[in-house]
Amino acid sequence: MILALQKKIPIFLIEYIYKDFLEADFIYQKFINVLECEQSQKLNIQPLFYFIKIIFHKNTNNSTIIPYICKSNDTFNIYYRDHYIDIVKHFIHMDTEHLFTACILMASYH
Repeated sequence: MILALQKKIPIFLIEYIYKDFLEADFIYQKFINVLECEQSQKLNIQPLFYFIKIIFHKNTNNSTIIPYICKSNDTFNIYYRDHYIDIVKHFIHMDTEHLFTACILMASYH
């Protein structure tokens, strides 16, 4: 079936579907899993912090990932806009990545 589709669907369309929908949704689902894990619920920043670094790294190759997560998760969207677009600094002694992660956890579980 897949081989038949590959012969009928141009490769650029398959890549577009994968990059814009499947990969972004896969990363988003993993983000939700890490956000909902027990350590995150206990406000342990490390698991989510490391996964957010992965999200930003993957977004350099697929620029649809962060917009997809922003569209799918209001908390991520609010704090992404706050920290990376408007450059609001809530705590001066934390770098942006740690602060962004802490804000998501606090908004989710505080």
